[in-house]
Amino acid sequence: MTTAVIPHACNANAFPSLVKFSSRQGRKVQLLSFKLQINTAPRTAMGSKKFVALAVVVVVVIAIAVTLAVVLTQSSDSSSQTSTGLHGAVAADSEVCSNIGADVMRDNGTAIDAAVATLICLGLIHPHSAGIGGGGYMLLYKQSTKTATYLDFRETAPGASTPDMFVNKTGESKKGKLAVAVPGEVLAMYNAWKTQGRLPWKRLFQPTIDLANNGFRIDKPLAVAINTTKNDIIKERGFKELYFHDDGTPRKEGETITDPVFAKTLTELAENPLSFYNGSLAREMVKDIQDRGGILTLEDLQNFTATTRRVLSSFVNDDILYTTSATSSGSTLIMILNILKGFKFTPDSISASNIVQTWHRMIEAFKFGYAYRPFLGDPDFYPEVEKSIDLQVNATYAETLRQKIWDNTTHDSLYYGGFYDPMLDFGTTHLSVVGPTGDAVSVTSTLGY
Repeated sequence: MTTAVIPHACNANAFPSLVKFSSRQGRKVQLLSFKLQINTAPRTAMGSKKFVALAVVVVVVIAIAVTLAVVLTQSSDSSSQTSTGLHGAVAADSEVCSNIGADVMRDNGTAIDAAVATLICLGLIHPHSAGIGGGGYMLLYKQSTKTATYLDFRETAPGASTPDMFVNKTGESKKGKLAVAVPGEVLAMYNAWKTQGRLPWKRLFQPTIDLANNGFRIDKPLAVAINTTKNDIIKERGFKELYFHDDGTPRKEGETITDPVFAKTLTELAENPLSFYNGSLAREMVKDIQDRGGILTLEDLQNFTATTRRVLSSFVNDDILYTTSATSSGSTLIMILNILKGFKFTPDSISASNIVQTWHRMIEAFKFGYAYRPFLGDPDFYPEVEKSIDLQVNATYAETLRQKIWDNTTHDSLYYGGFYDPMLDFGTTHLSVVGPTGDAVSVTSTLGY
């Protein structure tokens, strides 16, 4: 995770967990124009509440680690904590894209402006993880009103889909003509920008258009993805021309490539984002998919909506954690945190003599949390999902689970409630943005693979 920080004098109390995320997780932090210097005196235990915006799906492990970094390092010392810096920050899994988002905020852009520009870039730099053909979750925090909004833009099944269409068809739900769902990323970005954006829509696309036309370097994650999927993607003419040499060998890390076809698509989206759902881009996309035997229709695209759903919240010491409800796993995060609260962790919990026990307790809490994930889903089709969410965020229930954790042993999966074998998830990325006004945006974007 690369974090780009924009210099400006301010009080670090606004988003302490963001600062701690950069340092505690051992991620590479790029400081732009100056070296961020933070007074290490801890904040007051009874200080003002802080607001952390997190969207959680498969990356719940990272979110837990971030939160614990805050919990385990807090102190009751009454000294104030100040910093020089943090006018804004963008954290994504690409340095190139983090810098694009930071540049947007330097240009007087809002947090959502930066998030949109970063997302667009990730679709070019890391197309194996995210892109305009996918969906995801967006959590927006508004500092002026101290409110959070959750936008669910996960892909939906085409109207011609049937419940049994993938029965006894191993792999077809992930690859091929029938695996194509109705994408939601473009509409979600546009809707969010209309409510909280400031810069022109076109401005957010131009940096990535320039990269696609002028060339960008293949980084390690993309190189690994190309090599891992080479036997499949070489069969597609567009991928073959983009990611392979003339002799059929895959391009490697450090090579520079251009993608003028994607640049053309982005240029059209910059002019008219709704073309993706009811215009020339939509018609071209549907034709291409149907020519290959797919079932996506123009009506499917026209009917797509990004859904506003309820925001979940929980106290973490003096902080308020905001996260997402269905169709994501935000309730799983809260369940795990509520289980861990009962252990009353302190800085001594990560001492050499206690660290093994602490990790054991964390892992056991994760087992309970993940055992309940199969009971989540889309409440538009399964209303009972809301009851499962309410149970997962119930602190009293979490305490009953905590009491089942033994410090000297572990158990089989049924003990934790795991009735289903979890499927491995790929094709997902996450980004977090904090703007100069204290607004924050947290986005998990996925290809659904």
